[in-house]
Amino acid sequence: MEIAFPEAYARILEATGCDGQADLAQELGIPQALISDSRRRGEIRAEILLALLEQFAFAPHWICTGEGQRHFNALDQLQKINGYLKEKLENARSRFVSTQAHEGGSNE
Repeated sequence: MEIAFPEAYARILEATGCDGQADLAQELGIPQALISDSRRRGEIRAEILLALLEQFAFAPHWICTGEGQRHFNALDQLQKINGYLKEKLENARSRFVSTQAHEGGSNE
């Protein structure tokens, strides 16, 4: 995923209400050097994304792209995972039943 750093950094400052690197670093409890390094590299470091998630519950995808929900919703994520696992389990069960019927097996 290509991240436009200036836009992501602007989103971070606006969402946190911080005035710049020093203020943001203090708010997140991270070294200012992490932010400086991110700006120099043109990418949001994982440590910053984690701090934003922990401190503000900002969704990393939203920070990086500006798309989707602003705040991470654990329940929503768990529901998506649950749906995925149910689908996989049903597919596996269907294949098993099909294999048993094809082989003439029984469950006795």
